[in-house]
Amino acid sequence: MDEKIEKVIALAGNQNRYQYFTLFVIVFLWINCNFISIIIPFIEREPLINYKDNDGEYHTNVTLTHEICEEYEGKYEIVERFNYSWVSEFGIECNKFEVSLIGSFVFIGNTAGGIIFSIINKLISHKKILIISSFVFCIAAFLNTLINSFDYFYGALTCLIFLGAFGNCLCYSSLVIAEEIVSSDKRSLFSSIINVGYALCGVLYSLAFYFVQNWRTVYYILIGASLFALFLIWAFIYDSPRGYINKKDFKNTIRILEGIAAFNGKLEEFKESLKQDEFQDIISAIKGEEDVAVKKEDLEINVKKENEKIKDDEDKQNNIDNENNNDSENNKDSENNDNENIIEIKIEKKNEEEEKEEKEENKEEDENEKNDDDQENNILYEKRNQSEPLVQKSERKSKIQDINIWSLFKYKSIRYKFLILNMLWVGTRAVFNGIAISSKSFPGNFYFNIIILYIVESISCALTGITIDIKKLGRKGNLWIMYFLITGALLLLAFIDLDETIELSLNFLSRFCAAGIDVIYYTYSIEIYPTLVRSVAFGVNATFGNGGSIIAPLLLEYLDYWLFLFVFAIVCFINSFLLFFLPETVGKPMIETIEELGD
Repeated sequence: MDEKIEKVIALAGNQNRYQYFTLFVIVFLWINCNFISIIIPFIEREPLINYKDNDGEYHTNVTLTHEICEEYEGKYEIVERFNYSWVSEFGIECNKFEVSLIGSFVFIGNTAGGIIFSIINKLISHKKILIISSFVFCIAAFLNTLINSFDYFYGALTCLIFLGAFGNCLCYSSLVIAEEIVSSDKRSLFSSIINVGYALCGVLYSLAFYFVQNWRTVYYILIGASLFALFLIWAFIYDSPRGYINKKDFKNTIRILEGIAAFNGKLEEFKESLKQDEFQDIISAIKGEEDVAVKKEDLEINVKKENEKIKDDEDKQNNIDNENNNDSENNKDSENNDNENIIEIKIEKKNEEEEKEEKEENKEEDENEKNDDDQENNILYEKRNQSEPLVQKSERKSKIQDINIWSLFKYKSIRYKFLILNMLWVGTRAVFNGIAISSKSFPGNFYFNIIILYIVESISCALTGITIDIKKLGRKGNLWIMYFLITGALLLLAFIDLDETIELSLNFLSRFCAAGIDVIYYTYSIEIYPTLVRSVAFGVNATFGNGGSIIAPLLLEYLDYWLFLFVFAIVCFINSFLLFFLPETVGKPMIETIEELGD
């Protein structure tokens, strides 16, 4: 089925100007929509302060750690808090719970975004989701900049929820649009390049924080960039034609494909292809998936009725034969039986036999006429499809169209994959964001470290996009290699006292592997599910993943750092084991229906 849909999309061009322009817009969008996750280390933990110790000595640009907080009361006087940090502005540097709430509320918002996306993607198109989410995202960011007092701290956290929620909707919708307009051999590459946008976000906004030193100014930069991305989406980006094909909304499918073809400079060629039999055959095949099932059902009903009719005719004929036999015996017993009656009886029998033969001949003729009518109906059906391509909706609704979130548990072929992916996403997102938030604990200069961290991540995204298409490795092979490396790195960091250079290198290796794992799951999860439940299932997986992200800031604040690393190492080991229960998807077409899973 996927090959047929790809052939239709290819008529408008699936590796042309529109696809690469869409990739550029969505990478730019990802630089902004991931902003809220990137900024946590800057606004949440261990801000810089100027302070005087109990001897009156003045200290400048010192990181306020928990060790200083434990000795802070009565011994240190904070002379200056810098306004780039939330914890500085709200005066909660030494309150572990309220500090951890900042990161947790961001990921609560991301979780809400997954739920919102799972619901609204069945109601409105992905492009509308992008436009609405961009607008709400900008409003929430602006309202956040107006809050400057601890009295409104929880109001600021509420704004973070909206930023996280609609930032997530932006990420998910844009990813689906990008991956559904290209051929299968480019899908993983597009996904990896888009994830590079996340790393670029880290680098660019880290530089913004370094040079600006004011979180509000960085927010204003975010708002301006997001409004520009909103304009590009509204003016130039189309919805995915796959969604409309699966909804049997062929009118909008043609509208979108014509728009893509025009952008690619192939409009005339596309219109000519509409007239070709090959195009009509593909559309008829796509449209006829449910019609074939309906016709088969109707045919079975007709055959059943015909069999009942034949049985009734045979019963009637048997009754007639019995009556004739009785009459014959009575005539033989009758004293007045003469030759004329015998002749009449023979004539009647002969007539009855002729009638019986005539009925059988009529039945055969009726069946032939019925077959001819079916052939004529099929010809009319094909002509109607050719004369009115992609416009009419099917009158009878396929049972597959009724699939919703509960179908993820109803169908055995989806259920265990769905549950395992949920667990994998929880562990993956916890480790990925936990390492990012803990970056202030790395040895050396924080700004330098975090910029290098996101450069390493961008390299990981780019390399992963290449290696996951190697058939000998595939998705699972790459994941096992990265799980092995990150587990080893985290265990070494947790239990061995290392040189600063080696420690920093292992931290970067952990982030490299965590980023690669995260990129693979964005592609792998989409490929495992059928089209009709893909968005719902992917949204729920991401929602569970954000549960891990919510826990990560709390673990970092309340666990010793070695224990924090050890817990993440155990999580990575468990995830690598769960992979044994999932299929490999490299080189395989995207699944369109539940039946293709073999339930």
